[in-house]
Amino acid sequence: DILCISHDTKAIMDEMATQYPLKDGSIGPPESYLGADTKITQANSGLKCWAMSSDLYVQEAVNKAVEQFFESSGKKWNKPMTTFPRLKYQPELDSSPFLRPELISRYQQLIGILHWSCELGRLDIPLEVSLLSAFSAATRVGNLEAVNHMFAYLRKHNSAAINFDPTIPDFGVEFNHYDSWEEFMIPSLNMFRRMHLSH
Repeated sequence: DILCISHDTKAIMDEMATQYPLKDGSIGPPESYLGADTKITQANSGLKCWAMSSDLYVQEAVNKAVEQFFESSGKKWNKPMTTFPRLKYQPELDSSPFLRPELISRYQQLIGILHWSCELGRLDIPLEVSLLSAFSAATRVGNLEAVNHMFAYLRKHNSAAINFDPTIPDFGVEFNHYDSWEEFMIPSLNMFRRMHLSH
């Protein structure tokens, strides 16, 4: 596949067509990229911009996870509002039994799917995925239940997108007068050290 980014993509792709055989009807705005859905949308600023979502990938991943869940447990699939089974759930304190090796393999597969969902724009789950990833080797029953719960969450909240709005946001702070990141950071670090030592 070829992804062409330019102010004049047609001229580039026409030149490519003279060098390589391209399928009829294959040239056009991208509809997907590395598993992500892509489209042109309107940002909050009113400008048209590209958007990326993981909707299709998440839906297919959830269907696969639901199928595996039914095969292994036969239980109904929950529809939670939050990502973890309990708002105060701490996987490092989970004392439930360890999983069998085949279930650990399934856990690792589900964690991988969640990781890629984060890469494709699911910004609502990276913290939970990172926490649960730490238990991919010595996985407990509670960890797997938490992952299954996250897939149930994605099943209910299966639509999310990132708009690449070209508008420069106003943070209320002027950064342009700094020539380098070091010039900005050193005074800030020194101020932090003085505050820390004063306590």
